[in-house]
Amino acid sequence: MTTTIRGVGLILLCRHGSHILTIEELRSKPHIAKRAGMLSFPLETVRDSESAPMALRRLLHEEIGVHPDQITTPEQCGVFWHDFGTVGVNYTIYMSQCQRRITVAPQDNDIAFHGWMAPYELLAHTPVRVEVRTFLEACLENGRTCP
Repeated sequence: MTTTIRGVGLILLCRHGSHILTIEELRSKPHIAKRAGMLSFPLETVRDSESAPMALRRLLHEEIGVHPDQITTPEQCGVFWHDFGTVGVNYTIYMSQCQRRITVAPQDNDIAFHGWMAPYELLAHTPVRVEVRTFLEACLENGRTCP
């Protein structure tokens, strides 16, 4: 039996729009195929008491360390399911852009700021979280505007 959880992700574009914020995972979570050292755009689990927008606000604080007024209003750019075997995650992905230069200061000790990368650079990196690879490849394959 597969347990279903919900997750949110944020593709945060730099002010100039060509690169996205990337983080490095510092802790492994084998049940969702996450290993320390993997790169990703910020992802967060939606708690039972939260809506996706509420979890997104928490992601901004915990994973990036920025206030919502420092970025454009996030717009939903995709929903997808990823099956990890015993756990499946239903992701809602948002996209936003920095309104000005920001200082990335994650509050969560599970991740570290990695840098700003073009989507193709992130895809070329090994290791990358499998669900991030799946989402970005689908965007690029379908010619969508998610970077």
